[in-house]
Amino acid sequence: MKNARLYYWGTFVPLVALLLGTYSEFKNQEALIEHGQQVHNRQLQVTSMAHLKRMEEQRMRHMANVIHQNHDHQQEIGGLVLFYSNVIKEINDKHQK
Repeated sequence: MKNARLYYWGTFVPLVALLLGTYSEFKNQEALIEHGQQVHNRQLQVTSMAHLKRMEEQRMRHMANVIHQNHDHQQEIGGLVLFYSNVIKEINDKHQK
């Protein structure tokens, strides 16, 4: 009977120690994975913020370009209106003489 108890405790104690070591390793891995996920989420957040900033800058450049082109077109139209007004005025002056 004494040999049976020694065999029992001789196998039970290392088994429990192995299970506790495995559980400790599991908790350590769980903490590492959670930390990795937090770092990854932060990297994604920073990347998306940088991308949104670039998109906003591109939108502002595009808007400035559109405003500049609109101003140029208004000047061209004003010049064409002035030119054709003078042409029409010359034609009317020729017909009146």
